[in-house]
Amino acid sequence: RCDMVELVRSDAQRELIQDIKKDYPDCLFVAEVYDRNRYREFAEYVGYDLLYDKCGLYDSLFEIQKGRSTPRSITRNWQSLSSLQGRMLNFLENHDEVRLASSDFASSPEKGYAALGVSMLFNDASFMLYFGQEVGEDAAESSNCRTSIFDFTHPEGITALYRAIHSKNSSSLEMEPGRKAVLDKYRSLLEYAKLKEFRQGPCWDLCYCNENAASGGFDPDRHFAFIRYSSPSDKGRRRAFLVVCNFASETLQCSVSIPYELSQASKLSLPENAAVSVSGNDVYITELPTEAF
Repeated sequence: RCDMVELVRSDAQRELIQDIKKDYPDCLFVAEVYDRNRYREFAEYVGYDLLYDKCGLYDSLFEIQKGRSTPRSITRNWQSLSSLQGRMLNFLENHDEVRLASSDFASSPEKGYAALGVSMLFNDASFMLYFGQEVGEDAAESSNCRTSIFDFTHPEGITALYRAIHSKNSSSLEMEPGRKAVLDKYRSLLEYAKLKEFRQGPCWDLCYCNENAASGGFDPDRHFAFIRYSSPSDKGRRRAFLVVCNFASETLQCSVSIPYELSQASKLSLPENAAVSVSGNDVYITELPTEAF
């Protein structure tokens, strides 16, 4: 993980990466880069495997969570990245940023589930899970809502997780019920993230075809929906999953429209719409009924 790469000459970094990969071809280079106009340079010329998408998706989700932007910005960021999407590293926390569950971001781990669903499951970017995020660490012991390498902190969530893992009955991971519920949520989403449809399958943003009231209550200014599906070239069992992320505090009950052109592109016969019910700030995932197109 290379810090603030814009401050170092690109040709020097390119030479360094090439030299190291001669001896260690599996070494993964991750760049912290803030200038979106230089993303392609660091990915394609310098040779970084992944780039933190701090000024793209992270900032978009942060502003949505604070009520200063809408989920439409997720679509705009995805479109602007184009072919670089797969070189991005999505995240919701790191040592520089405030904790997701802190008062400066989502205020609780549960209120951050919609953002988590997008960051972890949308498109083909990689996802980074920061330590303790999966048990709702909120940096309550910190003065700046961060668990920073520059401060002396004692995160209670990390302590609880460590004790649970190293307890005599570690298989049950006994801990405070609230933290356990958050951990269970993260585990369930990670199980989806491991599926081939989410790891390498195509992604289809559904917001453009759910713009009006005729779609049954879906609001692109408060909700985000997409489908992940098996590649048409996949020789095994092919599936499609609908994901709806509710950034509003109210429960969403709606019918999400699925365009016919998606059936054509995926070579799967998909339903024209799907009924959805998802609690406020939560993420809904369902496998759609499909047939060979």
